[in-house]
Amino acid sequence: MSGPEAVLLFQLGPRIFASRPAAVARIAGADEPFAEVLDGSCLGRAWSPARRLVVRGDDGVEAALAVDQVLGLREVEPGALRAIPPLAEGLLSTRAVAGLVLLDDAPTPIIDLLTLIRERRQPAPVDARSPDA
Repeated sequence: MSGPEAVLLFQLGPRIFASRPAAVARIAGADEPFAEVLDGSCLGRAWSPARRLVVRGDDGVEAALAVDQVLGLREVEPGALRAIPPLAEGLLSTRAVAGLVLLDDAPTPIIDLLTLIRERRQPAPVDARSPDA
């Protein structure tokens, strides 16, 4: 049986999200310059961005997600970590939701930050049903 695992909690607008701490290269201030800052995504937009979660891609290039605040690390038991139910996984607009963590019995999405940034870099697919397609 494995022991507790840490998750990094952050606030983006009115919502709380989690991430694996190892996915974050560092936490930066809102005024630190980056070539790429994700200041809005399918997760929402920070109301008052005060921090940036910095991730480093396979190419070594850093990108940052603007967040309202970093709430810190929280240790959770392995039983609190859950996979996304298959039906829900098929309905999500992003593959960046890597799972759920139960925090005080509330399911909190675990976000794969690198996937979130990669998805933002790719152009949105054209919907064949759209009159503009």
